[in-house]
Amino acid sequence: MGLWCVFCTNSINILAGVNGLEVGQSLVIGVACIVHNAIQYHKLSAGDRTPADELTARAHIIAILFLLPFAALCVALWQANRYPAKWFVGDSFTYFAGTVLACASIVGHFTKTSMLFFLPQLINFIISIPQLTPERYKRVMPFWKACPRHRLPKWNPKTNLMESSGNYTLLNAYLVIFGPCTEEQLCRGLLVFQAVCCTVGFVVRYYL
Repeated sequence: MGLWCVFCTNSINILAGVNGLEVGQSLVIGVACIVHNAIQYHKLSAGDRTPADELTARAHIIAILFLLPFAALCVALWQANRYPAKWFVGDSFTYFAGTVLACASIVGHFTKTSMLFFLPQLINFIISIPQLTPERYKRVMPFWKACPRHRLPKWNPKTNLMESSGNYTLLNAYLVIFGPCTEEQLCRGLLVFQAVCCTVGFVVRYYL
């Protein structure tokens, strides 16, 4: 559980740097978690409940109570944080968002399902490993690369498009695969990917 909390609080902070991305991914994951808890509560409401079912149902309600205000906050913040952003979120929001999502998944007993919703963040972490590895281990780490202060994509002022900076992040990988695009298009594409991964998570959880 401790490792899961550390991962959640840092994963959103690492997959960031584009207007609306931090808030957008938090909102998508939060809504997915709310839907999952609502489904589980509905299942437990059908038929007679055992004492264990009562405790589980209560846990899902508590998780929903965690997540509903959080989702409402993200919706409101998204209005000012999406491209072109008027408000900018920093570590305070990303750590807060990760903490809320981690706590909700622990309280609601759905950490394994929550891991499926965090698939883009997990992919970003795996991609980043060679660059986040300390230099003293570079001889044993394939594709090792020095980690700069910022690993964001670069903006080309001539085309007004975002281009890959060559750093190991999901943002740069997206630009390598799909080519240069505007910051708004980059954010939209990554949020669509986040929504697709959450949908895949529901399929895996309920149908496989």
